[in-house]
Amino acid sequence: MPPDPRDAPRGTTVRTLLEPERGRWVVYLEITFRKPGSLVDTHEQVRHRIADYATQREARIAARWMRRGADRDLGQGDFRFEIG
Repeated sequence: MPPDPRDAPRGTTVRTLLEPERGRWVVYLEITFRKPGSLVDTHEQVRHRIADYATQREARIAARWMRRGADRDLGQGDFRFEIG
């Protein structure tokens, strides 16, 4: 039987980060999850490298797009992500 998607950790907060790496700008998406079924309020953070860009301006634009999409998913209450 496949796992029930309702048991997946729920994303609670999201943020984007810009960091310079080897002369390029990298966008990271950091998501905080609440673990379901635990007796105490436990959280776990997952950080994903989205892409790198030649300029800081391009990276900021991409980060804004990623953040808006993730915020929209969080608002709908269905932002689920497999932690592994």
